[in-house]
Amino acid sequence: MPRYPAPPWAWDDVDTPISRIIPPAMMTELGGEWTPKSAWNACYTSGLAWVQHACRSRGHRWRQPDARRLRGLADRSACQVGLIHELSKGGNIEIVSTTIPLFPVNDDHGFGMVLPAQLCRVPEPIGAWVGLCLAVDISAEVTGAVRVKQVIKLERHH
Repeated sequence: MPRYPAPPWAWDDVDTPISRIIPPAMMTELGGEWTPKSAWNACYTSGLAWVQHACRSRGHRWRQPDARRLRGLADRSACQVGLIHELSKGGNIEIVSTTIPLFPVNDDHGFGMVLPAQLCRVPEPIGAWVGLCLAVDISAEVTGAVRVKQVIKLERHH
């Protein structure tokens, strides 16, 4: 399973599959960690074991939509996944940590557990954004009633 189900620069596209919509009213805690990196526009790969095995040649992937092209690939899908992964590691990235309740899937109030590699949309009043779930931590408190919560880490690209 690829780390990025869709490239971060395409997360706002209508065709990008969003797995969960997390209303801000459900978030009880919110934190963030800023990790700015260089944003690359293009990437060449060659000689790496996974690229050599999957592509048996060189792969080239452009980040700009008007310049998308692939050259010399034996297996385009495997090579595209690797190249998208490399390009997606750059740019201004924020790791957003938030706590939301964990309700059963069939309950009217919840949507179940958020899983790693799922894209989540957060419709904030100042503008919606999309994040990739990197991790989830489930915990329960028993004080007369059981409260189960999930802490999720979302990778947000700015």
